[in-house]
Amino acid sequence: MRRYGAIVRDPDVVRLGLRTGRAALDDLGLLLIQDGALPAVTTIVAGAPVRGSWWSHEQAHSIFDVLQELYDDAAVVKLIARKQTLVHRRLWPALVAVASGRSAWQVDGLSDDARAALAEIDASDAPIRADRLAATMSRKASDVVRELEVRLLVATTEVHTETGRHVKAAQTWTTWATASSVALATLPSAADGRRALEECVRRMDAARVARLLPWPVDSDDR
Repeated sequence: MRRYGAIVRDPDVVRLGLRTGRAALDDLGLLLIQDGALPAVTTIVAGAPVRGSWWSHEQAHSIFDVLQELYDDAAVVKLIARKQTLVHRRLWPALVAVASGRSAWQVDGLSDDARAALAEIDASDAPIRADRLAATMSRKASDVVRELEVRLLVATTEVHTETGRHVKAAQTWTTWATASSVALATLPSAADGRRALEECVRRMDAARVARLLPWPVDSDDR
């Protein structure tokens, strides 16, 4: 066990957390990074729900190590309850079909700032860092990207900048899918994609599916 003050990196915890986390992700298809009630990586590694920032938990380094391994077979999307959610590789076609649909739940009520940023991202064939968006916006670019992110309008990754800060880089789902070897020609319909993701969430919490997902589960837009 390596110690960093009160925070530890425990190889045994990492091995168990990784084995259990992979099994949960394989089984459920979706796994939150952190949540107090639903299946989550932080809970699996720490052995109990983690309150507050997991970075301050004594097993923060162990959690980090497990996440780095799980990222190999998972996309990270603000999906369940607008929280960071790991999406298993087998569900990537469903995710891309849903996210690239530009359905009413995604675009209705979108702010002017977000529309301007989205147009710029759509016109690019590469990810654009939030701090390098050229669109004129009245709000912080990070807040605008977050608005797009929770509607699944863009795929995002976190970038470590030259100055040591972390910023989001946003790209279209078509660009992301191509880079991730997701076959665009064989995507399911957006409706079928939603149903596939809904079923995964239903296995976690059948009573709250409509509240946990960003689209209207019980509407005709399914």
